Amino acid sequence: YGQLWSRPHLSDRDREIAVIAALTALGGVDKELASHVTMARKIGLSREDIEEVLMLMSAYVGFPKALHALHVATAAQDEKT
Repeated sequence: YGQLWSRPHLSDRDREIAVIAALTALGGVDKELASHVTMARKIGLSREDIEEVLMLMSAYVGFPKALHALHVATAAQDEKT
């Protein structure tokens, strides 16, 4: 993963948004999603940024997956604050 994350074109912020979206689409990867939400917060994404990504995903992966991801993300953020 180190080689993927060190490529120069995308920022860490952009990478985390893409990963959160991909994990939401996959479903069933709660631990990984929570971990990436925590990392996204550490690098500067706000709660609102993450919520907007998940709300956008509802149109593409379905409301149930996006809602579940929102619950996972909220729990991960509440755990760290």
